Formats: sequence, C-alpha cells, structure tokens
Amino acid sequence: MQVAITTARVTLPAVGIGTIAAILTLPSGIAAGPVTPWIPLLWLSCAMITIGAAAWSAR
Repeated sequence: MQVAITTARVTLPAVGIGTIAAILTLPSGIAAGPVTPWIPLLWLSCAMITIGAAAWSAR
C-alpha cells in the first residue's frame, strides 16, 4: 500500500506535468494546429496531477 501511495505522489504528477509540457512545446503539439484533439489528454494530465496532490494528504 505504501508503494502505491509513493507512486501516486511522485510518478503521477511528474507524468502529468511532462505531458502538458510536451503538448505545449513540441512542434507536433498545440502549435501544429487545432487544440480540440489535445483537450482529453490535457484533462487526463490535470487529473494525474490532482490525484498526486490528493495522495500527499493520504496516510
């Protein structure tokens, strides 16, 4: 259980932030065209960051 909490605290926010950074900076990301296809992935990234933040308050 502790391993799962540690994973949620560290890995999920890191992957979420990395995904958002990639979408915003890579030439094939948002800069390449319409934003609409990226919205589900951006939402998922935000959800990962939120779950990671919630895991910090879990005991």
